Amino acid sequence: MYIPSTTLDQENSALYISYFIAENDTNSDGRIDENDQHYVYLSDLNGANLKQITTRKVSQYKWINNNAQLLLTFKNGESDSNLEFGIYDVTTQEIKQTKSLTPHE
Repeated sequence: MYIPSTTLDQENSALYISYFIAENDTNSDGRIDENDQHYVYLSDLNGANLKQITTRKVSQYKWINNNAQLLLTFKNGESDSNLEFGIYDVTTQEIKQTKSLTPHE
């Protein structure tokens, strides 16, 4: 669980809690841990209205733009060199601006 950084003013205060959850043993090692596929979820501050916001393999994420958006890093395959990035907007509830970063040979 991650609560975004906040300030004391109401304009920049957190409205959601983000979660990085693995639901299944996707690597078949007999346990659910950090090596399994994770998804990002959001809920209200009281834990209500839990909603999965990603369906792709996410390697990391970070709150940006005064806690109004999440910068998502998607992993394509097993290599860390083939990444895609997207921004989830909590107002529109959509992922947009997906960009690929593939190193040149």
